[in-house]
Amino acid sequence: MANSKEAMPVTSVWSSGFVEELLPSSQQVSLLYHISYLCLAKFPKLEMLLQMRALEIQLLFGSSEAVLLKCVGTSQLVSSLFAMLIRTVEKNNPVLAIKYLEKARTWITEIIRDVEKMVDRYDTHKKDVATTTRDVITENSTIPEPTHLGEVQYFLSKIQKILVQLQGFWENVYMLLGNIKDKTFVDEDLIEEPEFKDLFVMSIQAASKVWEGFGLSCGKAVQIFRVQSKDAYSFLEIDPSSLSKDVWQKEYDSVKEKLQELKITVDPPSTPAIQN
Repeated sequence: MANSKEAMPVTSVWSSGFVEELLPSSQQVSLLYHISYLCLAKFPKLEMLLQMRALEIQLLFGSSEAVLLKCVGTSQLVSSLFAMLIRTVEKNNPVLAIKYLEKARTWITEIIRDVEKMVDRYDTHKKDVATTTRDVITENSTIPEPTHLGEVQYFLSKIQKILVQLQGFWENVYMLLGNIKDKTFVDEDLIEEPEFKDLFVMSIQAASKVWEGFGLSCGKAVQIFRVQSKDAYSFLEIDPSSLSKDVWQKEYDSVKEKLQELKITVDPPSTPAIQN
């Protein structure tokens, strides 16, 4: 057991920047699906295939919202638990403190599992999009701009990366709580040196500050996924082949303009990024 009296590491500071990246990436996905859907007018088999892919990502965004909402709820529970942890240690009740620590770690384990499943589902969807992209390219002389689906994969990877970072945060907190337990308790007793009690309180207080910012970021992400899953795919309700030439062009130009406005710092690939 380490006898260091240095402050216990909390976690790497959680950056809210992932929300700023999540918003344009998720918007890009829906717009790229929209413009691809328009471009597949008059190709009923491919149009139906793309519709299936778009519905899949709509459902996936809905599931992502649910997982992030669970993150928010668990963050609130753990935050309350942190306050109780401090009180139990200050009152020299190590048995209850350990119980609270393990309860928090159980909740976190469930979140890690849920996020990991979401990451796997994005992998599956990207592979499906890659297959659809190849089918569309099999058609590069008659279908206008068939490269948009390659860009879909690019932005899906960015969203997936954000979820991986989310999973990593939870895993770090899980290990943090285990380290705090090991450095503060011997079996079910507090280490006798008062400095360790002070370090425990300082560590939990520092973790609480990080946790508050994390919960707020997750709440913003919930709203982003909610909008994308409920509103952004309404274009699927209209058959693009039924649009007049003028209406089709107007809608195409509108989506194209929105895509240009949403251009982010890292430019997507200019050719289809077919990922196996």
